[in-house]
Amino acid sequence: MTELRLRLAWLIVGALALQVATVYLVPPDPATTAWDLRGSLFILGAGLALVGIAVNRHYWPVWLIGFGFALNLVAIVPHGGYMPITAEAYRAAGQARPGDDLSDGARLARAKDIFLPRDQTTFWFLTDIFPIAEPRIVRGVYSPGDVAIALGAFLLAAGFGWLRREQRVPEAEVRRLTTGWSGWLGRGSG
Repeated sequence: MTELRLRLAWLIVGALALQVATVYLVPPDPATTAWDLRGSLFILGAGLALVGIAVNRHYWPVWLIGFGFALNLVAIVPHGGYMPITAEAYRAAGQARPGDDLSDGARLARAKDIFLPRDQTTFWFLTDIFPIAEPRIVRGVYSPGDVAIALGAFLLAAGFGWLRREQRVPEAEVRRLTTGWSGWLGRGSG
């Protein structure tokens, strides 16, 4: 097994750090329903992560991670950089706290979500639609893009990314090996 060497890993880590810092350090602008600094930083972070992911596309789980980020970008760009979520999904995940504003158009201060009903949401099926209440460590509402990112990250961390595309077995070698097996099994000459 070869060593996993991600190129521009600092860019990916920096992009994710930007998104986390934005959640905790940049408050949503309640005076606007359009684009604000916070939403723009979310889009910038996702875009930078995609650049880092693109240069590591030779690891196949990275394709899945990139696909997830792309799905999330498609979902957040029409909504000013915020991920739409319904109040029902938020409550179903057990995240609602006393004092939370769950009205339409409200932006969560400790997340990158905006409350919108389905009929006001562009690409609703790509937004945060999967509520998970238990176990508490993963409590939240997730999008299809989040699921793809998590699966790709798990596969990469578990070592499934070591087989690079250019390291695949050549077709001639596959033919030689399979011909040998069929001959060994008595179905042809080896």
